[in-house]
Amino acid sequence: MVNVYRCTPAGFSVAFKDGTAYYVPVGHFRYNVPLLACRRIFEALSKTEVWAHNWKFDMYVWRMLTDVPLPHRMKDSMILFFCQGSPVRITKGKKVLQSYGLKALAKEHLGVEPPEFEETVGEARFFGALDPRKQEVVDYACHDAMNTLLLSEKIDHHKSFRTEMRFVPVLEHIQTAGMGLDFESLLRLKQEIWTELGPVVDEWNFWCDPIKITSPVAMQAFFGDVWPKDKYIKTTVTGNYKVDKDTIDYLCAILDKDSHGYRLAKLK
Repeated sequence: MVNVYRCTPAGFSVAFKDGTAYYVPVGHFRYNVPLLACRRIFEALSKTEVWAHNWKFDMYVWRMLTDVPLPHRMKDSMILFFCQGSPVRITKGKKVLQSYGLKALAKEHLGVEPPEFEETVGEARFFGALDPRKQEVVDYACHDAMNTLLLSEKIDHHKSFRTEMRFVPVLEHIQTAGMGLDFESLLRLKQEIWTELGPVVDEWNFWCDPIKITSPVAMQAFFGDVWPKDKYIKTTVTGNYKVDKDTIDYLCAILDKDSHGYRLAKLK
C-alpha cells in the first residue's frame, strides 16, 4: 500500500462520460505540465461532481498539487461498493481476502483487464521515471480514471452512501491533523468497563484458560469439533465460526444448560 505522506504525485488522470480520458503529468523527470497551467483543470473539477476511488487518499494528493478548494460534490466508488457489501473475494492458499481495490473491482464488475503497475513500470521502479508521452503510460493512468467512472454507474447508490461520504473529509482531516484525546476520561471509562468485565474474564480463564475470549480464531480451533453442525451457525469468509451476539444467543438457546459449552456461551 502506498504511503500518502511519503509519495510524490507523478500526475493525475481525468475521465469523462463521453468515453474520453486524459493524463496530465506533473512529477515525471521530463515533459511535465506546469502546475500553474493545471490550475484551470482543478478549478473546473472543483465546481462539478468528481468521482475518485479512495477520496481520502486523493484529497491529500489534491492539496499537494493545488490550493484550489476540493470539489463540493465528491463521490467515492470504493465507498459505494463498501456500502453495497460487494467486495471481490481473492483466494490466496487457504485464505479468502476481501478487496475493494480498483483493479479487482474493474475485473469483477466491468470485465476489463487493467494494466498492471509492475508491468508498466518495469525496471524504472517508479512511475515518475517513465516518459509520460508513451502510450502505455497514458493507458495505465487513464484506465484507472475511466474504470472509476464506470464503476460509479455499475450499481445503485445505497441509501447509506451519502452519509458515509460526509465522513470522508472528517476522517482525512483527523488522519492529517490528528485529534485530541481526553486521557483521564478514557482511563475512567476503562476502569468502569473492567469493573464489569473483569469477573467474566476471570471465570472464562478458570474454565477455558488456553483460549482468549477475544479471539474468534482460537475459539474456532478449540471448539471446532464440538460446535453444533447447524445451518444457523454462520461462518466468516475465512471459514471460522462467527462469535457475534446473535450466534452466541442462539447457542445459549439450543445447548444443554448443564453443558460446559452453555456455561462458556453465557460468559461470551
